[in-house]
Amino acid sequence: MSHYTSLKQIESRGFFHIKPGLERIEVLLNAFGNPQDSYPSIHIAGTNGKGSVAASLSSILVESRFKTGLYTSPELVDICERFQINGLPIRDNVLSLISKRLIAKEKKLGIELSYFEFLTAIAFLWFSQEKVDIAVIEVGMGGRWDATNILKHPLVSVITSIGLDHVQWLGKTEIAIAREKAGIIKPGIPVVSGVRGKSQAVIHRYAHQNRSPFYQYGVDFKVDSINTNWKNQFQTIKYCHSIYKTSLLGNHQAQNMGLVLKTTDLLRDQHWSISEKNLKKGLEKTRWPGRFELIRLENGHSVLLDVAHNPAGLKTLLNGIKQSPWKNSKTIFVFGAYKDKDIQTMVHLLSVVATHIVFTALPSERSRHWPREEKNPIAAFKKAISMSSPSDLLVVTGSLSLVGCIRKELHL
Repeated sequence: MSHYTSLKQIESRGFFHIKPGLERIEVLLNAFGNPQDSYPSIHIAGTNGKGSVAASLSSILVESRFKTGLYTSPELVDICERFQINGLPIRDNVLSLISKRLIAKEKKLGIELSYFEFLTAIAFLWFSQEKVDIAVIEVGMGGRWDATNILKHPLVSVITSIGLDHVQWLGKTEIAIAREKAGIIKPGIPVVSGVRGKSQAVIHRYAHQNRSPFYQYGVDFKVDSINTNWKNQFQTIKYCHSIYKTSLLGNHQAQNMGLVLKTTDLLRDQHWSISEKNLKKGLEKTRWPGRFELIRLENGHSVLLDVAHNPAGLKTLLNGIKQSPWKNSKTIFVFGAYKDKDIQTMVHLLSVVATHIVFTALPSERSRHWPREEKNPIAAFKKAISMSSPSDLLVVTGSLSLVGCIRKELHL
């Protein structure tokens, strides 16, 4: 099976063709001997921040000389980005070969996995095949019925945040969504939480019911952001009297790094050898494109790329800009979003602070169209550049696919 053929077969399953329940993936992975149980894992859920936490933990583990699998979603440009070992994505031919094995097993068993279930199975099989020492697994959506929740005994369960997103599947309130995400909590397994507000009590209650040690950001541990070096693009943080640097910018990333550092403490408690030197190097080396990512163009313009695809993420982005050198500058936004998002709230948030908003359609039938829009992301980006000066800040946000498209255009 060629890579092109395998991609078409995967895409035909429908990105948002959701099938609640773990029965199908349980049957299929059991037929393969449950590869997900052949290595220890860290399981990470949350509305926003889970990818940054996953990438940082993976970087620390790789720096500590552990062969580390990383499964995240969705991708910025190429589907292979979702599956990594030691920071390197799966090769096209390997993805195709594993897909072929999965399809053959589906036919034999008389089942068909959903899009995300199929990709999750690829990750678990590849990590087992390559004999990783540990895997960092990001939940796709929710938690309770997410395909990754086939994991029964993770080393640590992390829940980063709760916000209104995917409400048609997870519930219309933050409390309802918190219940879904709390579904990754397993009996006796430590829980690290960055959840705030009313949802915090929901996560705490689920942990208590499962007799899981519970560690809440801002209560049991915290991080102080000391300063941000915008020129060299890193921020300095303080945790437990120690100083660390992270390449991920924004005050929200300080909290995310708190979750990372607490999780690392728990891994050390479980006798994982992670030296302070390797911990610091891993944090500094973390790269997570499209998340408050600052780019300097050759013409001197500053571009901020951020995949804020829901109101909570957008508020975080705007708060980050307020604390940046561009807090008093003109801001030109390139914005595109999918129809299933809370677009009205997001546009209102932007309209309060934006000097200009250039709306664009996304390359998908799910794209939201606007009365006045640029026909595609590249045209929108070029228009925004023409409207801005080097002293302004140009921000691309609203969708992961939009940011991915612009990164590809900039050859990043």
